[in-house]
Amino acid sequence: MLLRIGVCLLLLLSVTTVRAGTFQVGGSYFTRVNIWYENPDNIPSTNYHRGDMIPVNSKVVLKRLARNVIVFEDEDGQPYTIIHNSGYVRMSTKELFSRLFSTKDTMLGDENYAKFTDLEKENIMNGTVVEGMSKDAVIMAYGYPPTHKTPSLSRSVWRYWDARVEQMVVYFKGGKVSKIDYYLPGQFLIR
Repeated sequence: MLLRIGVCLLLLLSVTTVRAGTFQVGGSYFTRVNIWYENPDNIPSTNYHRGDMIPVNSKVVLKRLARNVIVFEDEDGQPYTIIHNSGYVRMSTKELFSRLFSTKDTMLGDENYAKFTDLEKENIMNGTVVEGMSKDAVIMAYGYPPTHKTPSLSRSVWRYWDARVEQMVVYFKGGKVSKIDYYLPGQFLIR
C-alpha cells in the first residue's frame, strides 16, 4: 500500500513539475525568438547577430539541458548547441531555455503574434529591428538583449551585440523603438 501511494505521489509530482515549466529531454518545443549562429555547435547565449538564423516558431527537439549548455535539433535533425555564458546572460540555463523556447506554437501561443502590426511581422520574419516596433516585437525579432548591459527590459535603452565588438543600441520612447545606433569601441556609427 505504501509503495502504491509513493508511486502515485511521484506521478503527481512529475505531472505538476511539467505543468510548472520544467523541460524534458526529447520534448518538442518552438523557438520564441530568432536565434543566430555562425557555428551550430557553438552558439553563444549573447545571440550575436551574424551568420544564419533559426527563425522564430521553428519546431525543435530538446536533446540536452545542462548547467551551461542547451542542445537541440531542428525538424531535419540538424543539431545546435547554445553555450550559456552566465557572465553576459545572468540567469540559469533553465531560465534561458524558457526565454528561447516554448511548448506552444509561437505564432498561436502566449506571444500572440497576431497583435503585431504588419511592419512588426515583416521585421520579425526578417530578423531586423526598425523604428516604431514594440518591445515585444523587438524581442521576437532580435531575441533578448544580454542582461549584463540591459538588466531590465523596462529600461528605455537596450544593448545588443551584432558581433563581439559591434553593438546595436535600441532606444525606446512610449514602448516603441525611437532610434537605433551602432557602436564600435570609440565611435558611434549610424546606419
